[in-house]
Order: sequence, then structure tokens, then C-alpha cells
Amino acid sequence: MGVVHNQKGIALLAVMFFFMFVVTLITEVSYETTLEYAISSRVVHDLKARSAAKAGLELSLLRIHIYKQVIAQFGDKLGSNASMLDVIWQFPFVWPPVFPDNVGRAHKEAIEKVVRESKMKARYLPTISSEGAKIDINDVASPAEGLAKATQKMILQIFEEYLKSNDEVERRLAGIDFQKIVNNIVDWVDEDKERIEGGVESALYPKSEGDFIPPNQPFKTLDELHMVSGMTDELFELLAPRITVYGNKGVNINYADKDMLKSLSSSMTDEAVTEVMKRRSDPNLGGPFKDEKDFFAFVKQYGVDEEAFKDLPLLFDTEYNFVIRSTGEFGQVTREIVAIVYDFDRVTERLHGILDKESDSKNQDSEKPNDQDGGKSDGKEGDKSKKQKVSVPKGRPRVVYWFET
Repeated sequence: MGVVHNQKGIALLAVMFFFMFVVTLITEVSYETTLEYAISSRVVHDLKARSAAKAGLELSLLRIHIYKQVIAQFGDKLGSNASMLDVIWQFPFVWPPVFPDNVGRAHKEAIEKVVRESKMKARYLPTISSEGAKIDINDVASPAEGLAKATQKMILQIFEEYLKSNDEVERRLAGIDFQKIVNNIVDWVDEDKERIEGGVESALYPKSEGDFIPPNQPFKTLDELHMVSGMTDELFELLAPRITVYGNKGVNINYADKDMLKSLSSSMTDEAVTEVMKRRSDPNLGGPFKDEKDFFAFVKQYGVDEEAFKDLPLLFDTEYNFVIRSTGEFGQVTREIVAIVYDFDRVTERLHGILDKESDSKNQDSEKPNDQDGGKSDGKEGDKSKKQKVSVPKGRPRVVYWFET
């Protein structure tokens, strides 16, 4: 009997061991399967989210292309009313569609049917905004003297307005020489190696290896501004929303935000900025500003000094440079693509117009007062780019920046 009991005990232990082995194996296989499935799902979700973001961006490029075609064909006929076409790129377009409260039931059901039958199960939200409502940081060393001085003045104005924003900021930044920082930005971009304040530019960057700092070339990205001597994270965060390296050689008043408008002049009060934004968005109040004369006549009633805007590069035409942000979502994964559309031809035409105007002005100053042709050419050559008919664009808009997260 003892032998039999021992054999039963051994068999029981063997069964228990086998059972534990099987349970462990099943648990391990289940864990590995779950992990592999989660990883595979994450990869698939990531791919779908990224594809959705790209779909939203491509759709935005198509909208910009259509907008430019319409402007080229009908912009001259619409005149100051051309801004009504901004809805082509400004109107938010998301997938799946979001229904307004007043949409009819029949239309809503028809759209919902399309969504159900669509193979696009991911979501995307693209936005298009103006890049021309910002200051081009590279214009601090523009070949156009007036543009360069005006850009430097606007950068300095941003710093000074921030310093006066509250007592804490004034106390913290009291010892910073903002003019020196602006000069360092100019030295970073301009072609010579001599500092504006005297000495060689490389002396400000003793820890850099080689002689390529500063590069004496335009900024390639905004992040490069971090490397300029005297630039702090706080000042960079202040400038970043207001500047670009893909500007229009001026600031478009009809698209500039509140902070950008305040940066134009110390005489631009909160009241003046609020009224400017209210006027340009309401056709009953006048709508977008037509030109400098229209703008100055309006802001003058709010105490804005026109002389403070002397040489400032102000624009009032239709937009032609854009930044697109497209967000795609699938499951728990979100991906974003940022792209910038840049119209080299329009920007080049504008810069040539500014240079021509400066040249005409200098020639006129050197002419005798009794020269009959003296006052006839001033400004006309500078406006040549505005009078040229914009050619109808063909093909995909030119993307100069593309970043995916």
C-alpha cells in the first residue's frame, strides 16, 4: 500500500507540475500575443493617423491652389472686394464633417450616409493661416534700406512693448540692451564680418568652432535665432509668433493678429487695435483696408501717429504665403504635419518694387527742383509689381517647409 500511495503522490506532483507548465505557457503566449497585437495596432493606428493628416494637408494645398487661380482670374475685377474669396482657404474643413445647427435633416442624413460608406475612418482637422501677417526676420539686413530699418524698428518695438507689459517683466529684463540684441541679429544675417557696434562679429561667439558663426546668411529656421548672442528663451518665445523666415517683404494689415498690430507702433493702443480688427472683419464698417491712405485715415481718429509708421512695410493686398497645420487622429494616436507654401515670384516682384521705389526716390532727390520730370516717376516704378497681372498658377503650390510629428 505504501508503494501505491507513493506512486499516486508522484503522479499528482507530475500532474500539478504539468498543469503549472501549461498555465505558464498559455499566460506567456497570451501576453506575447497581446503585446504583438498592441504593437501592431499602434503601428496601424499611427499609419492611419499620419495618412489622415496628409490627406488634410493635400486638401489644403488644393484649396490654396484654387484660391490663387480665382485671384489671378478675377482679382482685378473684384478690386477691394477680393477679400471675399478668403473663405476658400479660411473656412474650416474637417472630416468627418461637423454640422451647423441650421442644416436641414435631409442634407444631414445624406452626408452621414457618405461618411458611413467612406473608407476614411480616421479624422483630420487642417487649418490654413496667413504667413504674410508676420515680420520676416531676414529683412533686418534687406538690400532695401528702408525695409531693413523698418524691420529692425519693429523688432525693437516688440521688445520695448513687452518690457512695459508689467512690473515683473520690467524688473526681470531691466538690464538687457534690446538695441544690442537687434544689432546682433543684423550681424548674424548681413554679409560683412564687422559688428555694427565695432569689432569682429565672431568675438561674440568665442566657443564656436571654426569661422562659420555667425554665418552671415539669412536664417534658415526660426530655431536658429536661439544661437544669436543675447537671445534668451523668453525673448525667443516673445518673437516666435510674430516673425517668419518666409515673409512677404512687409506686414499685411488685413491679416495681422492683435499682437502683431500692437508691434507696429507705440501709438497703436488697445482701442485702436480692437477697432482695426473690428473694421476689417465687418463689411458694414468698411471691411479690409484698401491701402495706406485708407488705413491711416481710420486709425488717426484713435490717436495713432502716422509718422510713427514711416518706412514701415505695410501690405493690403491678397495673401499669397500660407502655413498649413493638419492634424490626423485614429484610435488613441494623433499626428500633425506643418507645411509652408511660399510664392517666390510674388515676393521677388515686391522686393524689386521696393528697390525700384528707393532708387527713384534717391534719383529724384539728386535732381534739380526745376526738372519737369522730377515728381512724375516717384512711386510709379515701385508700384509696378502691383499693376502687373498675376499669372494663373499651374500645378501644386510650392511647399518650402514640411515637418511631421
